[in-house]
Amino acid sequence: MSVRPRRLLALAATVAALTAGLTALPPTPGAAAAPEAVAAAVPNPLHYLYLGWEGDSPKPLTFPGGALSLDHTKAIDYGVTVGGTAYRADETEAGLRDRIAWTLAEGYLPSPVSTWTAGPVKVTVQHFANRVLNDGATALYTRVTVTNTSSSPQATTLDIGAPSTVEVPLSGTPTSSDTTSQHYALTVAPGGSVSKDFVARSAGTATAAQLAGAGGFDTNYQAMAAYWKGRLAQTADPVSIPDAGLATMYKAEQIVSWMTLAKTNDGQGGTNYELRSSGGAPSNAPFHGYDVVYSHDAPDIAAQYVREGDFDLAKKALSSKIYLDKSSVPDHHPYLDAPPKFLYPYALYLRYTGDQSLFTPAIKTKIKDTAHLVHDLRVADASSPYDGLIKPSATFDNQPSHLVIDNMAAIYGLTAYADLAASWSGADASWAAERTWALEQVTSINTALDRALTARMNATSSGGYNACLDACPLLGNGNYQGNWLGTTFMMSSLPWDGRLAGVTAGGVWKDKLDASARLAFTRRAATAPAIPPHSWGAWTNGANGYGTVYNGGAGSQLLASNDPDLRTEAVANLRWLLDNQTAPLQWGESFASGGDSWNKNLADLEAWGLSTNKKALLEANVSVTSGGPVVIGRGVPTSWLTSGRPITWRNVPTHGGHRIGFTITRDGNKVTLSVTGDPGAPVALSLPAFIGDITATTSGTVDNASGTVTLPAGQRTVTVTVGDLARSEVKVADSTAGHYTFGQTANQVRRYQTFTAGENSRLESVKVSLRKIGGTTQTPVTVALYATAGTKPTGAPLATATIPASAVGTTDTVVTAALRYDGLVDGAPYAVVLGQQTPSPSNAAYEWATSGSRGVQAFGKGAGSGWTAESNLGDAWLTARTVDPDAL
Repeated sequence: MSVRPRRLLALAATVAALTAGLTALPPTPGAAAAPEAVAAAVPNPLHYLYLGWEGDSPKPLTFPGGALSLDHTKAIDYGVTVGGTAYRADETEAGLRDRIAWTLAEGYLPSPVSTWTAGPVKVTVQHFANRVLNDGATALYTRVTVTNTSSSPQATTLDIGAPSTVEVPLSGTPTSSDTTSQHYALTVAPGGSVSKDFVARSAGTATAAQLAGAGGFDTNYQAMAAYWKGRLAQTADPVSIPDAGLATMYKAEQIVSWMTLAKTNDGQGGTNYELRSSGGAPSNAPFHGYDVVYSHDAPDIAAQYVREGDFDLAKKALSSKIYLDKSSVPDHHPYLDAPPKFLYPYALYLRYTGDQSLFTPAIKTKIKDTAHLVHDLRVADASSPYDGLIKPSATFDNQPSHLVIDNMAAIYGLTAYADLAASWSGADASWAAERTWALEQVTSINTALDRALTARMNATSSGGYNACLDACPLLGNGNYQGNWLGTTFMMSSLPWDGRLAGVTAGGVWKDKLDASARLAFTRRAATAPAIPPHSWGAWTNGANGYGTVYNGGAGSQLLASNDPDLRTEAVANLRWLLDNQTAPLQWGESFASGGDSWNKNLADLEAWGLSTNKKALLEANVSVTSGGPVVIGRGVPTSWLTSGRPITWRNVPTHGGHRIGFTITRDGNKVTLSVTGDPGAPVALSLPAFIGDITATTSGTVDNASGTVTLPAGQRTVTVTVGDLARSEVKVADSTAGHYTFGQTANQVRRYQTFTAGENSRLESVKVSLRKIGGTTQTPVTVALYATAGTKPTGAPLATATIPASAVGTTDTVVTAALRYDGLVDGAPYAVVLGQQTPSPSNAAYEWATSGSRGVQAFGKGAGSGWTAESNLGDAWLTARTVDPDAL
């Protein structure tokens, strides 16, 4: 993410791009195209994948129908001519996913496979890259298979849109060729298939003859697959996850992250390991490509290499001149989150490896200088309300404003610097003073941030915070801008990763985490109906956005919450991405809805986003604290436990070079953790399903509030018993600070409060806190469940119940209504509506307790046929009890 010239062009520009296309294969000479035939393929610039090998730049692109571009400008097309009709892949948007099957070989390997129908035959095009000729070149292999789906032989011509000097034949010479194309006459038996293989040079030095002699398609495919599988085996590996698609997604993202790396000369006789953000976009895409290093992307990419155990690559990246020079300064507009973020991967590397050899005198000096640069980036004006904060920035490619992200990043980065200084103080006492200075800076910035957040929330009468500390244009329209809040979390790595790193500071940004997330989701439902539940929205599109590759990373910091639904939001965000791809297991930085087809990129693919998605899945399953336990299961959904399938990871790095594996299983209401290997620290099993429900454990110390059992050092196995795994509670509020009337004949006839459904699909009951007013002659309380539109009740009741009047006292009384409904949708908002069976013309009514002010979900009243939102009165006391019927 970076501009990447002032962000996105209008999506309307894509129309011209799609019409122009890349330079594509011309119609086959002499072929008379039937009216229904596609005369020439036009590769779709909104859907593409990049291939190649780690270290290469630039990298080839492939498209849904199998077209290949070695230079991002010209496309090699693969088509057939059958019965005089030339067929080419039709990549126009409407129905694209139905017409062309586009997948990755073995589910996750960097080998796209495209299949489409050409009259009586089916065409399959598969590509992959492999490093050949003693690491002297990268070869791009292609196999085109023609399958006869008819009952009679088919005379078919395979048409390749490149000469044999570029797309070198590996399985026979062409029947005819010229300087731009080659053609193969095939006879395909009924039900039979014929394949032709090719190889092209992608990078390095190689002649056509050398490429032809470097082995065939199958041999090189096996070598490619073995290489990437071998790399994966050396890092944290999700062996078994009940949602198997997420494990496949993690592996694909891991390979793409490696593949995006570029190796370049650093100008000083060394090699830069460049953590680029993409392999590049088509030249005719209506957006800018990200095939460069961005200052605030690279630290997060490097840090994730550490978390997953790719220490050698992390070390090379962190010692590269380009990282030392580029990420240590506020480049671009400027990005003031970059300097503090530059610091934390070094502390993470030391925590995980214990390896001090990375820290040469020059690198230590650079780290120190960058830490002090963070101080210089602060406002120093006692008369300013922003005194002590990081100066205005354009970290979000915005008009310069005071942003929460920059200050959160500074808190995390300077805490990391303090840890590094402490580790060096034994050999050099001057570093002890640096540690003290850094922690003083953290305290000072945190105080300023706390003051500014409080002031901003007061100025907007808000129950939560968003991305800005001033009245920045970024949030100017007052509608949904939760995308900026999500990326604030993702880019700053606070609060969860900060907690893991030992950040002890707190205040509003920490205490109002849950409320801020809930408020963002409420505004999404109210003002941005185009954005579905579990999507944070697109990068820049506000209420008109749809999705972003940063979706999982945005949710990952909610692992700090003790709300079970918020803690599992990261996994839900990843699941949403899996269901909303723009290409096989790829996503643009921003993308628009494609309906039932591939979603449409509004910006280039982003390896930074893939990196944060990997972090989200890894840390939801296992997180490593600084000086504390290895936390297992923090964001694991309860549905994974009740699925009957184990959760298993292996080769997960922990402290000081240690690695572990672990398995979580369930038997009834008992959950068992088994750990293999030495974690180098105590282990804590912390599951959302445990929150407030642990009844017994075979070992360890219980914290029911966070749902955590911490095992004593050396203990590797524990079985925890909970009250009921199938049931959970959705708590909206439990405050009685305010009280608001319902049950009258006018004005305050009914009251409603919304809640957001979790993954359980059945509502069993609701609890509310009520009291009688105006005497004791009330009739029963009516309770109803409604769907919502714009966070207000809509339509007919989905379910109804009553609460006897006798159950409610004249003081706050918590009562339960057996409100039962099957069909709750995960992430959808619903409204609980209370009324009086016979509304009172006098004062005999009820009051519903609320938090008093600044509600973060939706509270309001019904006066006759309409509804009035009154979230300024707070959120009502409400707990919804839900159940997963499949787990009973």
